[in-house]
Amino acid sequence: MKQIRVTRGASVLAALSLGLASLGSVATAPAASASPSDCASWPRPASLPKGTVVREQWLSGPGGKSVKLVVGNINGRQAGWAVIGGVTTKRDLFWFDVSTTGGNGNMQCGPFYSSNANEPWWTPAHYASSDPNLRFRACALAADTSKALCTDWW
Repeated sequence: MKQIRVTRGASVLAALSLGLASLGSVATAPAASASPSDCASWPRPASLPKGTVVREQWLSGPGGKSVKLVVGNINGRQAGWAVIGGVTTKRDLFWFDVSTTGGNGNMQCGPFYSSNANEPWWTPAHYASSDPNLRFRACALAADTSKALCTDWW
């Protein structure tokens, strides 16, 4: 399994360069973006895998389009992945965030484009584990908006 790159907060660097005594007031860095090839070794079934939606974020109101965090079995192991579905367009972006620090830094798998309108599309999956710091979330940026939305961490 490919090792996940974890985003470390910019807090330490900022504190050292500014000589701050407290790190609490310094913002952390955004997620590390990765190209789809960075998570290419993750399992990605050819057809939409069966699973349970554990989180959902509506992008354009109920009945429109949404991004979902789905958990299910792939190759006999529990895994999570993101799915965009509903009234989608070819320009909608979606991605899958994986954190090994309880959501305090993450690796972004994607973004990916919806290839056809009004069809569900999914990201590669990442295997789950009993580690309480391993967290997943699904995110998307609808083509008709300028604000990316994410599910809560799972």
